Amino acid sequence: MTHAARVTAVFFLVLLGGHAAFVPRAPAVCATRREQASSSPAAVGRQVLLLDPSVLTSILEEASGERVFRETAQLAALARYPASRGFHRAAELVAEKARQIGLKDVRILSFPAPIPRWDVIRGDLWLVAPEKRKLADTAHIGVSVAQFSRSVNVKADLVFVGTGTTEADYDGKDVRGKIVLASGPLPAVEEQAVRRRGALGIVSFYQSEFFGVRPSPDAVSWGALPPTTTAFAFMISPALGKRLSERLAQGERLRVRARIQTERSEPGFYEMVTGEIPGTTIKNQDIVFSAH
Repeated sequence: MTHAARVTAVFFLVLLGGHAAFVPRAPAVCATRREQASSSPAAVGRQVLLLDPSVLTSILEEASGERVFRETAQLAALARYPASRGFHRAAELVAEKARQIGLKDVRILSFPAPIPRWDVIRGDLWLVAPEKRKLADTAHIGVSVAQFSRSVNVKADLVFVGTGTTEADYDGKDVRGKIVLASGPLPAVEEQAVRRRGALGIVSFYQSEFFGVRPSPDAVSWGALPPTTTAFAFMISPALGKRLSERLAQGERLRVRARIQTERSEPGFYEMVTGEIPGTTIKNQDIVFSAH
C-alpha cells in the first residue's frame, strides 16, 4: 500500500468501556479516485471504490476477531478515567501496538486538564446486614467506584430514592448520614442527596444508551461525581440495583459497608497517542485521521 502524503493518525482513548482501533488507510487512492470521478463525465453517478480490491483483500486477510477481542479486553480491564494512571497505561498500550504495526514517530502527547489527577487504589462495597454479600469491587470491575469519589470506610443504612434527582424522590425519607440507592445521573443525585440532605454517599445503577443501544442490565456503567464533591459513589448494574430496591420497598433494612482508597493530585493531564504513516511522493502535505 502506498500513500501520496504523510498520514498522521490520532488515537484518542475512549474513557470507560470503549477501545481504540488501528485501521490501515489509503488516502492517496481515495483522493485520486474522487478526482477521476469529478473530471470524467462517464464517472458521474457511478459508485467509485475508495480502495482497490487487492488492498481490501489484504486488509481482510490480516483481520482477526480474536485479536480485537483480546486487545479490547485488555483495555477494558483498566479504569480509564480522564487524567488517571489507568488512562496513562491505556495510552502506553496503544502506543506499543502502534509501533508494532509499523506506525512511525509514535508519541504520547500530554495536555493540561481542567480536572485533578484521580486514581482509585481499591474499593469494595458489601451488604453486611441482614446477610453478608459483596456488591461491588474494583478488583473485579475497575469502574465500580465513580470518578472523584473520596476515600472512605463507613457502614450505613441503604435508602432507595428512585432516580434521586427531584425533591419528590425524598418525600418522607431521611437520608442524612445514610447511603442512597438511586438510578439517576450522579451529579444530580449528589446535589439532592449529599449537598442538600446530608447523605454520606451513593450507590448508583444509572445507565445510559450509547448510540441508541442500551447496554445489558447486568453491565456496570462508569460514573463521575463533581470534582469538588465530599461524597463517594459506587456503580452497580441495573439488575442488582433492581433487586436491592425491591427488597427495600418490601420494608427490609439493608446495611452496607463502603471502603474506598483513592489518590488525588494537581494538576491533571489529558493524553493522546499519535503516529505517522510516511508518504511516498508528496512530502509537504499531511492528512490527519482521528479515532475516538
